[in-house]
Amino acid sequence: MRPSLKIGRVKTFSSVLFWTHLAAGTAAGVVILIMSVTGVALTYEKQMLEWADRRAWTAPSSLDADRSAPATITLEGNKALLTDPFTGAIIGEPSPRLRSFFRTMTAWHRYLALEGTSRATGKALTGAANLIFLFIVISGLYLWVPRVWSSIQFKNVLWFRSGLAPKARDFNWHNVIGVWTAVPSQSLCWARCQSRIRGRAISRIASWATRRPLLPRRQHFRTIKPA
Repeated sequence: MRPSLKIGRVKTFSSVLFWTHLAAGTAAGVVILIMSVTGVALTYEKQMLEWADRRAWTAPSSLDADRSAPATITLEGNKALLTDPFTGAIIGEPSPRLRSFFRTMTAWHRYLALEGTSRATGKALTGAANLIFLFIVISGLYLWVPRVWSSIQFKNVLWFRSGLAPKARDFNWHNVIGVWTAVPSQSLCWARCQSRIRGRAISRIASWATRRPLLPRRQHFRTIKPA
């Protein structure tokens, strides 16, 4: 293959990949933003709930500080009660506003706040957006690599540059922020995809196991020869 023809095909592939990268980001950008913001909030759900529960009860000073959090009992109907972990006495209900906030964050993160039968649609949309985000990260890394490998070219796309025009500045910021967040973003996307694949596999295996009829055990008879 002639070098000019090979270079032309590479340019065509890069152009197609660039516009696909741009279209994917435009199409799934809102869903990805919602999942990112709610995901950050849910990261601190456990710590925030423990902090709110500790405000409702103070352990005696003679007890270990690590055991100063009240115990939470979950009741039917998604209700909860705080109890003294030493005496079992009911302290009261936990913070309803904070738990309602995190339930809302979970609904937006998993189902885009859709309810009822529409939750399956919301779950499919978030799953598709996660796959699109993975494609955006991988294609962005390919587009980020300079055509000419030199220290100056890599420096231009690795660090923020000053004195640029607004359009060039935005492009520089996009490259720099994208490359430094590519590895953790790709890891999160891949972990999310793996968790969904494992969840579906476990659900299918459990469904297959419950629907499969139980077969009677084979009885093995031993023939005893007469003496």
